[in-house]
Amino acid sequence: MAFLVGWLPVTMLALLATILEIDSGHVCPRAFGFLPQCFLSLFLSILIGAVWMTGILRHRKVLDFERSRR
Repeated sequence: MAFLVGWLPVTMLALLATILEIDSGHVCPRAFGFLPQCFLSLFLSILIGAVWMTGILRHRKVLDFERSRR
């Protein structure tokens, strides 16, 4: 739960900035001279969320397996 409290606002802000960058253009500063930082931020936040979700699903799978062995 604590992860989601921090992750959701960051992801929503990155998503909003990405939408504004695509719609209006030149809203976000550039990273590496050509890549808008909001694109990079959105990509990394989605990647972190996916890794977190994978860990939760794997943990639940292990718990279900342990319950089935009893």
